[in-house]
Amino acid sequence: MKSTLRNTAATLPAPGGGSARGGHATAEAPPLQTLVVTEAEAARILRLSPRSLQRLRLDGGGPPFCRLSERRIGYVLADLTMWLSARTAASTSSPRKDAA
Repeated sequence: MKSTLRNTAATLPAPGGGSARGGHATAEAPPLQTLVVTEAEAARILRLSPRSLQRLRLDGGGPPFCRLSERRIGYVLADLTMWLSARTAASTSSPRKDAA
């Protein structure tokens, strides 16, 4: 998880929307909802193996994903949080929300 934070923080512009040297203003940092993590990072965040995350994606039961390129998959952090929230139960006898 520590490496995830370091990797995403490195892609954000300097605080205050300006450049690190104080030059011309750059685009503001994107809201946290738009930050995308790799498949491996998403698996670590969810405490799943990458293969389990791939299986969930194939079956349609996993969190929403983005196809960043033909061979690269990404996950929006906010989508991972919402997916986990939807799977939260109060007890083991609670019915699953995704069960029909």
